[in-house]
Amino acid sequence: GFSRSNPYYIVKQGKINQLAIAPDSQRLKLLREVAGTRVYDDRKEESLGILKETEVKKAKIGEMLEYIEERLSTLEEEKEELRAYQDLDKMRRSLEYTIHDKELRDTREKLEKLDAASQGNTQDSRELHAARQGNTQDSRELHEKVAAAQTKIDALERDIRDIGVSLASLSGERTQLQEEHQDMIKRRAQMEFSVKDLEQNVSDDMSNKVRLQTELSQLESDITNKESELQTLLPQYQQQRDQEERLTARLKACEQRRSELFAKQGRVQQFSTRQDRDKWINKEITSLQQSAAQKEHQIHQLEQDVNQLKIKVDQQKTDIASKTSSLEAGKVSLDRLIGEYAELKIKRDELMNQRKDLWRSESTIDQSLQNTRDELNKYERNLRGSMGKATSNGLDSVRRVVQDCHLKGVYGPLIDNFTCEPRMFTAVEVTAGKRLFNVIVDNDQTATKIFSYMKKHKMPGEVTFLPLTRLQQPHAKYPNTREAVPLSQQLQYNPMY
Repeated sequence: GFSRSNPYYIVKQGKINQLAIAPDSQRLKLLREVAGTRVYDDRKEESLGILKETEVKKAKIGEMLEYIEERLSTLEEEKEELRAYQDLDKMRRSLEYTIHDKELRDTREKLEKLDAASQGNTQDSRELHAARQGNTQDSRELHEKVAAAQTKIDALERDIRDIGVSLASLSGERTQLQEEHQDMIKRRAQMEFSVKDLEQNVSDDMSNKVRLQTELSQLESDITNKESELQTLLPQYQQQRDQEERLTARLKACEQRRSELFAKQGRVQQFSTRQDRDKWINKEITSLQQSAAQKEHQIHQLEQDVNQLKIKVDQQKTDIASKTSSLEAGKVSLDRLIGEYAELKIKRDELMNQRKDLWRSESTIDQSLQNTRDELNKYERNLRGSMGKATSNGLDSVRRVVQDCHLKGVYGPLIDNFTCEPRMFTAVEVTAGKRLFNVIVDNDQTATKIFSYMKKHKMPGEVTFLPLTRLQQPHAKYPNTREAVPLSQQLQYNPMY
C-alpha cells in the first residue's frame, strides 16, 4: 500500500502500463484495495448485522418487561382482593358469633321461663313438657346450625390457607420476576452501551469513508491529469524509441564488422604456415565440440529438472484441489455447527424457562407441604390434649418400639383404623371415650414383646392393647325404630377387624 512515511515502492514490470490502460472500474477497485476501504465496508456490514441483532434483542427485552409489568399488576390486584377478603371474613366471624350468642341467650331465657312455669298444675306440666319438646327441637336445630356454621368456618379456613399458599407462591414468583427484571435491565443497559459503541464505530467508519472518498477523488483527478500528460508524451517517446532501436542496430552491425576485420587481420598475422592454422582450427573445433557436449548435457539436465518441476506442479495442484475441497467441507461443517449451536442455544433458553417454571412449582409445593405439616401438627397437639399425657407418652413409646424392633402386626390406635361422618363424631367420642387410643395388635405375643421392650428400656406412658385373636363380636339385637340407628353400622373400617 501507499504510505507517506515510506517514499520507496517496488512495482512489478508491466504493472504501470497495465494500470495506465486499465478501465475506470478496475482502477477504482485497485485504489480501494490500496487505500483499505474494503476493510471499512466489511466492518460496516458486520456493525449493521450486530445492530440488527441488538434491535431484535431489545424488542424481546421490551416484551419481557411488559409481561413482568402485567404480572406485577395482576399480583397487586390479587393482593388487594385477598386483603378485602380477610377483612370481610373477620366481619363474618364477628357477626356469626353475635348471632350465636343472641340465640343462646334467647334459648336460656326460654328455659328459665319453662322452669318457672313447671311449678304449676298438671295441665301446666303437660304444656311445659310440650314446650320442652319444642325447645329440644329448637336446640337440635340450633346445634345443627352451629355444626353447619363450624363446617363453613373450617371450609373458609382451608380457603384462607390455600390463599395464603397461593400468596406465598406468588410472592416468591414476584421476587423471582423482580430478579429477572433486574437482570433484564442490566442486560438492556449493556445492550444500549454496545449499541452506542457500534453507532460510534459506524460514525467513525462513515467519516473515514468520506475522507477516503475525498482522497480517492483527488487521486482519480491526478491520474486523469497524468494520463493526459502521458498521451501527450507517448508519440515523442515512441519516435525516440524507434530512433534508438535503429541506431542500436547500426551500432551492432558496425561493431560486428569491426570485429571481423580485426579477426581477419589477426589471423593473417598469427599463423606463419598453413599447418599451424589447421592445427589451431582443429583445436578450436575440438573445444567447440566439448562445449557443445557440455551444453547438450546441461540441456538434458535442465529438461529433467523441468519435468520434475512439472511433476511437482501437478502434485501442488492436486494438493491445492484437495485442500480446497477440504476447506469447502470445513466451511459446510462450520455452517452446520453454527446452525446446531443456534438450535442448542434456543433449546437451552427453553430449558432455562422450564427450570424457572419448575422452581416456581417446587416453591408452591414446598409452601403447601409446610402448611399441611403445620396443620397436621396442630391436629396432633389437639389430639394429645384430649387423650392425656400418659396415653400420649404410651403411644409414642409403642411407635419407637415398632421402629426399633421392626415389628409386624401392630396396626396402631383404634382411632386411626376407622372413619365416619362428621355428624357422628360426638356420638363416637362419648361412646368409646379413652378406648379410642387402645392399640390394635395381631396377637398376644406381639403385645408381650412391646411390653417387655418398654419395661426393659424404661419407656414412659400407659397403653392398652387389643389383640385380634381375643376379640369377639357380640350378637346384639338393636331396636327397630326410626329415631335411633346402631353406631357400628355408621363406621367404615377394614373387614379384617
